[in-house]
Amino acid sequence: MRSSSHLYLSSMAVSDLLFLLLLPLDLIEVWIGWKLGVIVCKLSMFLSQCCIFCTMIHITFLSMERYLVVCWPITSKTLVTSRRTRALIGCLWLGAAVSAAPFLVMMEVDDMKREVCRVSPSSFSSGLVLAMIILYYLYVLVPLCILGLVYILIGRTLRLRTKISRKDKSQQHAVKMLGVIFLAFVLCWLPFIVRLTMTYDSLTAGSNMLPSTLWCTT
Repeated sequence: MRSSSHLYLSSMAVSDLLFLLLLPLDLIEVWIGWKLGVIVCKLSMFLSQCCIFCTMIHITFLSMERYLVVCWPITSKTLVTSRRTRALIGCLWLGAAVSAAPFLVMMEVDDMKREVCRVSPSSFSSGLVLAMIILYYLYVLVPLCILGLVYILIGRTLRLRTKISRKDKSQQHAVKMLGVIFLAFVLCWLPFIVRLTMTYDSLTAGSNMLPSTLWCTT
C-alpha cells in the first residue's frame, strides 16, 4: 500500500516539477513579450494545463486509495497493487493530456502592440473557451466533492472503531493529511474558478481577448 502511495506522490512530483520549469516562460513574456513563436506558445500552454489537470486527478485518486486502505483493508490488498497503480497513473496522464489538447488549437501569438501568447478570438466564437471553462469546473468540483466525501467516510470509520491500534493511529494521521489537502484545494481553486468565470464574462462582453496567463495558477 505504501509503495502505491509513493507512486502517486512521485508522479505528482514530476507533474509539479514540469509545471515549475514552465513558469519562467510566463515571466519572460511579461518582461519582453513572447519571442518564442507560436509552436512553443501552444506547447507550453498545453503542457502547463496538462500538469494542472494531472495533479488534480492524482490528488483525487490518492484520496480514494487511502479510503480503500482505511475502510476496506482486506479488499484493498487485492485491488491496490503497484502494477495496477502504474497502469492507472498512465491512464491519468493520458486523460490529462486529452483534456488539455484543445489548448493546442486555442493558442496564438498576437503582435498588435507587442507579441503575446494568448487565446485566439475564434476560440470564443466557436465556444471552445466556454467548453474549457466548463471542463475546469468539472476538474475542480468533482474532486472537491470526492475529497470531502472520502474525508467524511474515513473519519466516520475510524470513530466507529472501538479499539485504536497503532495502525489506526497512523491512519488518523492520514485523515488529518486529507483534511489539509481538502482545505488547500478549496482555498486555491475556488477563487481561481470565480476569477476565470468573471474574466470570461467581462471579455466576451468586450474585447474577446483572453491572455494565456489567465489559465495559469501563478
